[in-house]
Amino acid sequence: MPAKRKNRKVTMATPSRAAPRAQSFAELTLKSVQLGRKDADRYIAGHKRKSKMSKSAPPAPAIRITRAQFLSLTGQTSLVAKGDSWFNYIGSDILRVLARNYHYNVDGIAATGARIVQVANDGKQLDAFCDEIARQVHQGNPPKAVLLSGGGNDIADNFEGFLYHRSSAQMGWNDTLVDGFINGTIKSAYAKILAKVDSICTQLMGHPIPILIHGYANPVPDGRGIFGNWLMDGFWNQGYVNLSERTELAKQFIGKLNTMQSKLKVDTKIGSVLYVDLRPALSSGPNYKADWTNELHPTPSGFEKVTKLIADALSAAGVTIPQPLLTTQLQTALGLGQQPQSVARRRIR
Repeated sequence: MPAKRKNRKVTMATPSRAAPRAQSFAELTLKSVQLGRKDADRYIAGHKRKSKMSKSAPPAPAIRITRAQFLSLTGQTSLVAKGDSWFNYIGSDILRVLARNYHYNVDGIAATGARIVQVANDGKQLDAFCDEIARQVHQGNPPKAVLLSGGGNDIADNFEGFLYHRSSAQMGWNDTLVDGFINGTIKSAYAKILAKVDSICTQLMGHPIPILIHGYANPVPDGRGIFGNWLMDGFWNQGYVNLSERTELAKQFIGKLNTMQSKLKVDTKIGSVLYVDLRPALSSGPNYKADWTNELHPTPSGFEKVTKLIADALSAAGVTIPQPLLTTQLQTALGLGQQPQSVARRRIR
């Protein structure tokens, strides 16, 4: 008999907590796109004012070669990333693998625990991300793509309240609540971010660039965490003590998230969106521990697998490493050294 878990106060899934009617989700998505584009116009206006002020300032001392010039001459392809712990984790993550294995130069603003809803509605977070895009543009090495990771922490923080208790008349997910959360709350956050980033890239560079988003693979809620766990206790509190049941329920929820993400390009009418499904990369079967360090994060080899799918998608979209304009020998002769392969990170809370 499993050990008794300490219960915590939860909000039970009941039909009275009705989500918006299904036909309003499309309206909410497009309204979020409008908000994102309006916020982009505000950002660009402020950016232009700052640029005028900086032009009136005394010129900076001349330097032999800038980092951006070096990256351009050596053929380094730059990416800008915003996300959660899949972009910034202990030991290995997607951004590290992109830099180490595929030689992309990635400037990432990523934080463990980041929620997509918070990113969308916290102007400072999103503006800091856009500042990174603008910085690369003005340094002469504009990013070739933007990477966005989010939604996992939003789910981990809220999923328990979307479950019917196992002993109630209906088991599993309250589909009305799940639909409202994924296709209302999460989708509108994505739409707002995508619209703002797409508008800013287009206005700064004169053309859109791919904005890659990814779904998560199917986790196994086995209780493995760092300081406690993210998933098992929530399922346990609702009566789901069997691991196979919990795994199936997690698979259903992640499936709904991926379905929503796969439709964002069409539903937002933002053609630059590039969705990657990472579920095929990681196992949730008997040997899942080879792919998963804990309930939410892949092992180093698991990160290698999911990053390969992302690198393949970038390559298919034309975001590849160009041939260097300077040969290795000439770089050495000029004292420029080797191509940088490190990932630059800024952590925000």
